[in-house]
Amino acid sequence: MKHPQLDAALVTKVLGIQDVGVLASMQKLREILCAEPSIQGGKQSKCDLEKELRALAKKGIVLPG
Repeated sequence: MKHPQLDAALVTKVLGIQDVGVLASMQKLREILCAEPSIQGGKQSKCDLEKELRALAKKGIVLPG
């Protein structure tokens, strides 16, 4: 939780969202993302994008591009 005021300013001023419930949800999402090892840089293994895309395709999820 480094910059909650900055996050709140982005959501309210830039995106124009004033709903308290949405602001709370955005805060929770930020906390979850900040804890994600692949985002914070603590992930031990490197991502194999081709392998991930094949796994998704097997599940019927095809991403464009």
